[in-house]
Amino acid sequence: MSLNQNNHSSSQKPSKRENTFREAENRPISLWVIPLFLFSGLIGGIWFGNGARFFDYQQSVRSDYIRKINEKAEAGSQSVQAFDAFMRRGGKIYAAKCSGCHGIDGKGDGVNYPSLANSKWVIGNTAIPAMIVLNGVSGNIQVQGKNWNGNMPSQESGMLVEDLAGLLTYLRNSFGNQTGDLVSKDMAKNAWDLMRKRAKIGVQMTALELKQNYNMMLPGKILSKEVLLDRETLEPIE
Repeated sequence: MSLNQNNHSSSQKPSKRENTFREAENRPISLWVIPLFLFSGLIGGIWFGNGARFFDYQQSVRSDYIRKINEKAEAGSQSVQAFDAFMRRGGKIYAAKCSGCHGIDGKGDGVNYPSLANSKWVIGNTAIPAMIVLNGVSGNIQVQGKNWNGNMPSQESGMLVEDLAGLLTYLRNSFGNQTGDLVSKDMAKNAWDLMRKRAKIGVQMTALELKQNYNMMLPGKILSKEVLLDRETLEPIE
């Protein structure tokens, strides 16, 4: 009997056998699969709703991390956040005007040029580093408990308002310095005004003059670090 049945099955026409296979492939999904998907979605919603993360940025990145700008990635965009824009400008000015003495890492040489890292002359009130950059400084000056008797010339020549603002922002947020502030173009412009009002204009400053007359924050408009600026002009985008 079974032999005849097998012979009967094998003797079916090819078209009939193909239809049989298609019917088997097109059977609907079992109903038990649907609750399984719903349950998985519910568990996932509870997991992420309670603040769970597969990757926690705050736990995985150093507190002193400074984000490096990807020049190529931003090349196609005309806008950039203000803090990144001024840090980039400041980094270029530092490399051109300051790194020869204070080093790429800002640590100086330990003999003739002091470190800029964690220096009160850099991370203190903003008028002091601004006046040092614009006027230079000479004579005895104490940096991190050590006396220096150097002769730093003025770096004002060829410097634009954007350059000074960028340089101050860069100095105060590099080499381990973490003031977190942005020195705006308006503040940098006011630094020039302070310089022109000096009694000894064009003469290098002393540590005493800096402490007595310029231990203050630069006046001027505060610029949000997140505001979008034009890449070329560093002016806010309307």
